[in-house]
Amino acid sequence: MKIYMNISRIPENRNHYSEKDYRNAERKFLKYSLEQRKIEMEEEPLGE
Repeated sequence: MKIYMNISRIPENRNHYSEKDYRNAERKFLKYSLEQRKIEMEEEPLGE
């Protein structure tokens, strides 16, 4: 999860949002990213 947090914590994002909006946007981004990763892991064939 830390990798996704680092991705979202770029100056463009931090400077664009208010603190409250930034936290909400980061939370949504993390949720989306982790859900996508779960889907990718389910689709990967075993043993490869």
